[in-house]
Amino acid sequence: GNHVIRMAKYSRLIAEQLGLSTEECDAIEMAAPMHDIGKICIPLEILQKTAPLNLEERCQLEHHALAGYALLAYYLRDPRCLAARAARDHYERRDGSGYPRGIHLRDPMVEIIVACDVFDALTCDRPYRKRWSHAKAVAHIREQSGRHFDPRVVTAEHGWWYPEIKTPDHGWDISNANILTDNAYESCDPAMGATSVRTLLCSIRPKK
Repeated sequence: GNHVIRMAKYSRLIAEQLGLSTEECDAIEMAAPMHDIGKICIPLEILQKTAPLNLEERCQLEHHALAGYALLAYYLRDPRCLAARAARDHYERRDGSGYPRGIHLRDPMVEIIVACDVFDALTCDRPYRKRWSHAKAVAHIREQSGRHFDPRVVTAEHGWWYPEIKTPDHGWDISNANILTDNAYESCDPAMGATSVRTLLCSIRPKK
């Protein structure tokens, strides 16, 4: 749960520094936490595997992007909404080497979410590697400017060097955030009804 909260906050910081409107910043902060919702379709043993994935496992993992897009587009009733686009395209790259469609990503708001997702993932421990230092992660973001990331996003220096977001009072209701964590995936029913999925999609939101 904490990853999606942090990367949502980073996304808003970058969006604000790039001069996006308040409405666009709000949209990014709301959409960012849902980018990985398609992982509810991926077996837990793949998500928690510490060894390199084999080809079949890699294919299953990569399916989460389109699965998330299908869920969000259907239950939010808008295939072009930012949350659905971010779920589908958060592994696409500027140079066309990403997945699932292998497009040359040119979606400014999604590209903010893409970079912030990578940045926070790099600076956190994962089952298959230890966290990178803040400086190493920033250096990687810069190195991949124009290939993986939008150069405009990379140049948002203040955003990348903002102090780590880890305060408990982060302004978000995460009482249901565990539904997007690894421990929850194994209990998710692919055949869940519309009401259940809509509740899941709305379970993480800024506090009023």
